[in-house]
Amino acid sequence: AEPRSDTGYHGTWTIANDRIETRFAIVPRGDGEYRVRVSQTTADGKSILSCGWDGECVQTIDGAVAARFRFTPRIDPATGHLHVRCEGGPDGPESPAVVYENELVVAADGLRLTSFTTERAGQRFEGDARPRRDLEKLSDRVDDPPDGPR
Repeated sequence: AEPRSDTGYHGTWTIANDRIETRFAIVPRGDGEYRVRVSQTTADGKSILSCGWDGECVQTIDGAVAARFRFTPRIDPATGHLHVRCEGGPDGPESPAVVYENELVVAADGLRLTSFTTERAGQRFEGDARPRRDLEKLSDRVDDPPDGPR
């Protein structure tokens, strides 16, 4: 079994159901900021989102490029929480059809990561009105860590 402990944001996180699995791999950059790599695969393998550590992503459906996205992480100085902004769609991040931002909060035991949506399509969400999803820690490790500081 993979080691799972409280390493803060660092590690691989997952949320899945019978249709789709999403993973977040997160590593510190060494300057107080983080790198985030998102992946998502449908159960039938037809739709795949693959991203690099630079945040640039491609979604393919049946092997053909369907959309491009950019995930941009930042630390909120007021809370210390990691935020991840997503922009993109069929025309890519330069003219985004999809824009949202999530605030990621690590649970006290370090084994759950709650993703609160704070913005979606220009609408802001606060407090209990924020849509939320809970990701489970899969591993303290990340596959293919980026070069440079971790």
